[in-house]
Amino acid sequence: MSTPPPFRITSAWVLKAFIAGFGVVFAANAVLIYFALNSWSGLETKNSYEKGLAHNTTLAEAEEQAKLGWTVGVEYQALAGFGGRREGSVVVSVRDAQGLAVNDLDGHALFWRPTSPGNDQVLDLKPRGDGEYSAYVVLPAAGQWDVRLELSGGPQSFRAYRIRRRLNVP
Repeated sequence: MSTPPPFRITSAWVLKAFIAGFGVVFAANAVLIYFALNSWSGLETKNSYEKGLAHNTTLAEAEEQAKLGWTVGVEYQALAGFGGRREGSVVVSVRDAQGLAVNDLDGHALFWRPTSPGNDQVLDLKPRGDGEYSAYVVLPAAGQWDVRLELSGGPQSFRAYRIRRRLNVP
């Protein structure tokens, strides 16, 4: 029985190991670059520079909004789901600082998903009475949806009451 020759590190072996190691690194980087360039851009706000310049105005509006003391509830009520689409209604309830219903508002709701551009929907909220407003919505998929509300009018004069919520659509 013969013993195998001892393993020897030669210059050819070192070169092959060096090339293989860097090949793995370059392949992993190529995959990461591909997904970085072909996935969601991460851009949530257009004209972010101008919005940044107007940040003090935004803070003043938020302070005015907080002084109102309103409580705004947002709920999605499912009606049906056919072929992956979800039908339902969004119900918004608005109460003032004393817990009384806030009526006579005009409102809009924007449903959007930052990871799926192109599915955004703007809905006009219709009054249901007792401080509640609703709109019918057909969403293309279940999951988490962000809702931006803009309410105006009502007993106090203000430009717009803005709020953002995340809803889970079954």
